[in-house]
Amino acid sequence: SYHPLRGNAFVRARYANALELAEREGGGGETGGKLVLDHGCGDGVLTAMLARRGARVLGLDNSEVALRYALKRTVGLDTHYQAGGVYDLPYRSEAFDCVVSTQVIEHIAEPGRLLGEIRRVLKTGGRAVITTRIRLTEKPIDPTHVQEWFEEEFRKVIAEVFPRAEYFRSHPASWMEASYRFKWMKVLANLLSVVRNPYAGFDSGYRLHVIQYALATK
Repeated sequence: SYHPLRGNAFVRARYANALELAEREGGGGETGGKLVLDHGCGDGVLTAMLARRGARVLGLDNSEVALRYALKRTVGLDTHYQAGGVYDLPYRSEAFDCVVSTQVIEHIAEPGRLLGEIRRVLKTGGRAVITTRIRLTEKPIDPTHVQEWFEEEFRKVIAEVFPRAEYFRSHPASWMEASYRFKWMKVLANLLSVVRNPYAGFDSGYRLHVIQYALATK
């Protein structure tokens, strides 16, 4: 939503950035006609965005409640959902052209196992988009996170499974901090996002960012 009070420019930009990277799948090709896994799809917002670009999207999540919302959100789109965990994906090997996993890896204790499963279900030559918070403090900022990584730490974790990967950053930390401290800053970000979202795009020129992305090739 672009509503100034109920909207969330921060999350909307994260989805848009992930979608932009997913559109680079296959060396710059569109997602139209591709089979894409929304890995940890939640309530289906990104699933719907991918499907509206013409992708055939499978959404996986371990929350039945979230999947019920996702089903309502994507009525009429080429989407299918399945409940399951990220350690043992219920799909055959080499099934997907692209896997998008946004803000999932920080919630699990065995990131290597999660990444190995993503690699298994990707077709040879397929790409994975993996996003997570950048570690800024000794303990995770979000208490629901099992772990967070500095940029170099994240790259090492990814490289163990996907040696060929590109890395990106987004979401200036100063905007996030101001929005947490001052409610009017969140309203301002939502209003600005109608023209240009202050969180959108990569490496904005600010020194500190809070979201990092890996675009990995199998």
